[in-house]
Amino acid sequence: WLPGELEQIKNTPSDYSYTTWENYKQYVQDVSPRSTHDWNTWVIFLLAPDEIARPFLTDWPGTSLKDPLRVVARYELDALPLMLRFTRAHPGAAAPYLMPYVDIDVARVHATMFATRKNLRKPAMAWLVRHAEDAVALLVPDAVGPAGAQRDHAAAALRALARTTSRETVVDGANRYGPEA
Repeated sequence: WLPGELEQIKNTPSDYSYTTWENYKQYVQDVSPRSTHDWNTWVIFLLAPDEIARPFLTDWPGTSLKDPLRVVARYELDALPLMLRFTRAHPGAAAPYLMPYVDIDVARVHATMFATRKNLRKPAMAWLVRHAEDAVALLVPDAVGPAGAQRDHAAAALRALARTTSRETVVDGANRYGPEA
């Protein structure tokens, strides 16, 4: 997270800031991740205690949610698999929810978005710039790896990152992998 970013999300009132799980649970008939309606799932993520809400991070089959950034703020790294699933289903809409994460799958998603979707280059580049050194460290092995889409996407993202930040950012990061990189 950038300084103050997490606190800002947590301190901004939600649609349900006025209530508690104890008051709202009467409206949720089923708290099973496989059968709960999307709206109730959002309320569960916001208000329910961890023992009820955490199973939804892995077992809920949905791919859209109102205000997923609140889920990211509450569960942080534990919400990453859910956010990756959202992003794969809706790359343009869900890309901002991956912004705080530094992970190989997140780097690959952004490299692919940058290389394959012109309309997603801006959000992909925003992540690459925000995490430039980490992005280089994560993507260089793919960029010099076996031929294929993953290599092409990583190379395209790193070339663009070098143009956007500086050539040295990418070269210095790649040097850690030896002269072949």
